[in-house]
Amino acid sequence: MNLRINLTILFAAITALSASAQFSIGLEFGGVRNNLDTDTGYAYDLRYGGRNGATVGIALGYDFNDWFALRAVPTYMQKGYKMHRTGIYEGIYEKTNNTYIDVPLTACFSFGGKKVKGFVDLGAYVGRWTSSHRCGETPLPDSPLDGDDYESTIMPPDAVYHYDESVPFNAKRDNRFDGGMIAGLGVKYRISDSFGISGEAKMLYGLSDLYKKSAASQPRYNTTYSFTIGATYFFKTNKK
Repeated sequence: MNLRINLTILFAAITALSASAQFSIGLEFGGVRNNLDTDTGYAYDLRYGGRNGATVGIALGYDFNDWFALRAVPTYMQKGYKMHRTGIYEGIYEKTNNTYIDVPLTACFSFGGKKVKGFVDLGAYVGRWTSSHRCGETPLPDSPLDGDDYESTIMPPDAVYHYDESVPFNAKRDNRFDGGMIAGLGVKYRISDSFGISGEAKMLYGLSDLYKKSAASQPRYNTTYSFTIGATYFFKTNKK
C-alpha cells in the first residue's frame, strides 16, 4: 500500500512539473581563455601561459518552472595554450591550439523578475578532443647552444627552425576523452513569450589529463573560462 501511495505522489509531482514545462533551443557564441595546468618539473626554463579562443554551441533547455531548468549545450570550443623558454633558449616558443566538441549538462537555477533574471549553472561536461595545431620556433640540431660554452641570451636567426603544422594524434600518448566540472553565472532577458537573450560567464574545470597514464609526461589539465552571449527560442508551454 505504501508503495502505491509513493508511486502515486511521484506520478502526481511529475505530472505537475510537466504541465508547466517548456522546451527551448538557442545559439550561444563568444570567447574563451584557456590555461594549461601542469608541473614543469626540473625544466626551470619552461614557462606556460594561456591563450584566447572561440566557442559556439547549440543550447537545449527544459524549463520545469520559472526557477529551475535542465540544459545540454553541444559546444565547439578552442582550448589553446602557449609555451616559451628563458635563459640561453630565450626566443624559443610554441603556440598550441586544441579544439574540442564538449557537451555540458547542467542544472540551471534562476532568480529575479519576470523579464530580467539572473541564473546559475552547475553541472559537468564530457566531450572529445578533435584536433590539434601548433606553431613556433625550436633550436636546430646543430645550433651553437652548448650550455656553458654559449654565453649569448639571444637566439641567432640561423640557429632556429620555424614550424606551423597540424599534430597527428598518438594513440599511445593522447587521451582524447575530455571531461570535468562546469559552473556559470549569467543574466537573461525575456523579450517575449517566444524569444529571449542572455549573457553568461562560465568556468570549465578539466578533470581529464591530456596524456594517458602510460605516457611518460607530467599530467596536463585544462582550465577554461568562457564568455558567451546567446539567443533562445521557447516552444509553447504544455497545457493540461
